[in-house]
Amino acid sequence: MNRQYIISLTALLLLTCGCTNRQEDEEVCPSDRRIGVSACLTAPIGNTRTAVSANPYMGTTPSMDNVLEASVWFSEESGTYANTGDEATFPRHSRIQFNSSGTAYPYSDVLQYPESGTVYCVGLYPFSTSEWTNTDASGAASNTHASHAIDGTQDLMFAPEIEGTWANRFETLAFTHQLTWLKINVIAENSRAISAWGNITDITVTSPGNKLTVDLSTGTASCNSTPTDIKAFEGSTALKITSQQLGSVFCVPATSYDISVTTVNGGVKNLGSIALKEDDGTTLVPDAAYATGKMFVITLNFKPISTVDATCTLTTFDEIFRVLEGH
Repeated sequence: MNRQYIISLTALLLLTCGCTNRQEDEEVCPSDRRIGVSACLTAPIGNTRTAVSANPYMGTTPSMDNVLEASVWFSEESGTYANTGDEATFPRHSRIQFNSSGTAYPYSDVLQYPESGTVYCVGLYPFSTSEWTNTDASGAASNTHASHAIDGTQDLMFAPEIEGTWANRFETLAFTHQLTWLKINVIAENSRAISAWGNITDITVTSPGNKLTVDLSTGTASCNSTPTDIKAFEGSTALKITSQQLGSVFCVPATSYDISVTTVNGGVKNLGSIALKEDDGTTLVPDAAYATGKMFVITLNFKPISTVDATCTLTTFDEIFRVLEGH
């Protein structure tokens, strides 16, 4: 029986303000207007060895060995986030490296809360000075939007706008995963199937889109509808009668995905549209929103008669996640 598993991916980054550049929690100095943030994640993401691997952030708490690096954009105008290029002036696209659970500051910027007025910020993961662009879904310049290409390897997260002042500083900047994480497992039904197919040389997943766009004024995210082929595996691996994982990719959320496999003896075989299912193994995923921020494992069962069974079941693991308290 092919199996498909799903887990929710959520992340909360907690923003506070400190009195020094030290990386631990401290009381806020009333006279200190510097903008600083702290970060933690609610749960780890399981690590697996793959040929082509998605790159999610691992772990629950940033550390020196597990730095969480994000783009945090600041502005004095709600919903609009240009970039002046000046390290001490709003609006500003900042780089923040979280290396502990304590307060962190923009990498080279010296941003301060104004004596009066409000500062706004949004969060974008991962950090990039060029890959997150001020463009809308059509590619046109727009300071109210941020876009990022989808290449299959990068986990993309967004945290909607929050506001802070000198007296009432930033509270929680909540990051949520915007893509669907697919893991591809393969298994041979028996030794005859191993001989019939030969080594697997390619597994390709078609993502329904190739770009994520966030509306910074409304806090909503969407993906375009330009299909793109993402290589989940390239190489040469023999089938086994035990399951093995051969790929791990991030795709635009959808209810089904087209997958093709290439083997030495079977050539290219298009498996068609493989539908995602809920935990009862029969109910189809209702919409793309259901698949957003979730991880599915799809197991392909190779049979000796030139067919691949891609029917899937699903088990939820939502119970392992919890919201961290006390931050």
